Amino acid sequence: ASENVVNVLYFHGTQRCKTCIAVGNIAKETLDSLSLNNDSIVFSEINTDDPNFSEITSKFQISWSSLIISKGENRVDLTDFAFANAIKNPELLKVEIVKTITSLQ
Repeated sequence: ASENVVNVLYFHGTQRCKTCIAVGNIAKETLDSLSLNNDSIVFSEINTDDPNFSEITSKFQISWSSLIISKGENRVDLTDFAFANAIKNPELLKVEIVKTITSLQ
């Protein structure tokens, strides 16, 4: 929870549907386009079924697939927006991810 890093956290279970996969792919693609040589934005994919991630899953109170963008103690939950747009309007989701990251920088 560094005050200097924006974390894009994609939480998911082992079994994922088409939309879950799309949310993760779009988030990663968006970050890849933004963070060339940028250590201030970090993408993390977290399997909620893996006991190694139980601490972060508990910290963010995650029990389902989720897309959270955080910096320090500030958190923006884009889960509902991401799942509503990942398949039907991925470009809108990319814009929202960038807007949220920018607002936290």
